Amino acid sequence: DALTRGGLFHDVQYEVLTTLRAEGLLPVTDGTLARALAVADEKLAQQAESKREELAPAIPRVWEDTIAGMRADLHEWLRRAADAPPRFVPDRFELSFGLADRDRAFEDPASVDAPVALPVGISLRGSIDLVERDADGVLRITDHKTGKVRATPGLVIGGGEILQPVLYAL
Repeated sequence: DALTRGGLFHDVQYEVLTTLRAEGLLPVTDGTLARALAVADEKLAQQAESKREELAPAIPRVWEDTIAGMRADLHEWLRRAADAPPRFVPDRFELSFGLADRDRAFEDPASVDAPVALPVGISLRGSIDLVERDADGVLRITDHKTGKVRATPGLVIGGGEILQPVLYAL
């Protein structure tokens, strides 16, 4: 299902970025792309095997096709990262806040158990997929969507339905 696929995808992204950071290969560039793709394949294979045992998919071909699709998506993500100007460097991955009640095996070490109190008087719980930083300290936040596209081009908050980018900016 979509939730399981999204969770698996985010776990693999976390492991890929963590491994590449440990190897000094961030940001991904043309020169490091081959290694990044190999890491993605390795981490996806490990996670897929672990989840296969846990989930026991009823139709093996559906499972295999799903994993192949995820591999293609991971490769495209890394290729696009390598094509981008290297201004931003991935800094935090799966940075969570206020999720102390959940098992978060794949979360950034800088994550905090308490919700984040925003100046507007609300508290936020969640997880930011990727925080990147440039040489001047400017931050860029990315939320990787793995499911159905719900926003149209140019949409900002969608009448209050799509608040995540605005709240993360705060």
